[in-house]
Amino acid sequence: MPAFDVPAPPDVIWPLVSDPAADYRSISPPPTVVAQHSSGAPGLGSTYRVTTGTGTGWEAEIVAWEPPMRFETRTTMGGKVVGRTALRLAAIPGGTRVELVLPGEASAGTSLADRARGLLFRRSADKQAQAYERAIRDRLLGALAAELGQG
Repeated sequence: MPAFDVPAPPDVIWPLVSDPAADYRSISPPPTVVAQHSSGAPGLGSTYRVTTGTGTGWEAEIVAWEPPMRFETRTTMGGKVVGRTALRLAAIPGGTRVELVLPGEASAGTSLADRARGLLFRRSADKQAQAYERAIRDRLLGALAAELGQG
């Protein structure tokens, strides 16, 4: 589970980490992301259709939304649930711990195709977690540095 600490409180961090579209774009090369938000902003029920340059794709839906502390997405490929990912913020002395949780929900079926989709998601999720940690840390620290420089 990737985790790192940021020297700012959760309510400052939340707007910088609570849109999965920005995180999907941290994958290299960046995939195409189509987001749909019923309220015009990310939140419970928002959906994301992600397609990589190789044509691989998945859909994610925000299934838990607890600003400014946690959100969770459920990922499907070919209509089958292949995983869940959660982002958690925890207040710590002097800042916030940012955690990406990959619970590894099993594929919804037992066919060879279902298992292959699950394996592909897990491999993608591992790469995503590494890229996500780097991108989120860089984005957060850059935003905080800019904020402190203006203050």
